[in-house]
Amino acid sequence: MDPTMTYFKMCGHPKIQEHSHYELGDFVARPLPKDGKAIIVVGYNNQSYLNNQAQKLGYIWLARQDQIQELVDGNWIIAFESFDEWYFNKSYPGETYPNDVFKSMEQLWLAFYMYEKHSLIWNAQKEMWQKPI
Repeated sequence: MDPTMTYFKMCGHPKIQEHSHYELGDFVARPLPKDGKAIIVVGYNNQSYLNNQAQKLGYIWLARQDQIQELVDGNWIIAFESFDEWYFNKSYPGETYPNDVFKSMEQLWLAFYMYEKHSLIWNAQKEMWQKPI
């Protein structure tokens, strides 16, 4: 699991949070604005509490790599071909490859999902999702 604030910010987008369904073993985070850190909680047996209270308490669902890959639905062969094409497309500001921007497999797969399904790219300088320029 990627424990960085960058990943927390990436996961905070509504297009990701709409897929939250807290289950045993899921990760959620609650950013602490004063020091730039966060509390990470691993899902436990009382999932109804998390499902009912997480948004009210300001928690962000942190999708695992396997959960992100499930969001990229369809035929896996086609999905991996699309991932390969995206990966080598230099689709990021400054004409960089995605692995120059993302520091974990979760970040990389999340960026692919957001590009493929929502036509958004991650702007690392502004720390936000945006339409490609």
